[in-house]
Amino acid sequence: MREALARLLALATGLVVLVAAVAFAGFQNAGTTTAVAAEPPPVAAEADPARIERGRAVYADAGCAGCHAIAGEGNPRNPLDGVGGRMTPEEIRQYTIADPAIADDLAPRVAAAKKEFQKLPADDLDALVAYLSSLE
Repeated sequence: MREALARLLALATGLVVLVAAVAFAGFQNAGTTTAVAAEPPPVAAEADPARIERGRAVYADAGCAGCHAIAGEGNPRNPLDGVGGRMTPEEIRQYTIADPAIADDLAPRVAAAKKEFQKLPADDLDALVAYLSSLE
């Protein structure tokens, strides 16, 4: 009898752990999408198309999609869709390079990763900011 009760208790405990893991995963991934964009997101009309395309290339070459997503492509936890409508180009630049002015807004690990972007050539950084600013 005790052995049967112990097995039943072990099974119930396993089920509780499984349900908790599924619930936690669902909570952590709520609101994320895995849709693949058919075309790049629209850009602001007044922006220089060549600079925007250069910025798009810098975004791709620098591996930004490892931490961010645009139009459903990349890491869905940190989407950049509409960032140009929420932030000024200067704010985008500050966050991109982990400027000390916004240091308190970033986790230390994120700030350390973003400091690598301080090494980008000025033209590349300007193009990246122009591209991100165009995402409205």
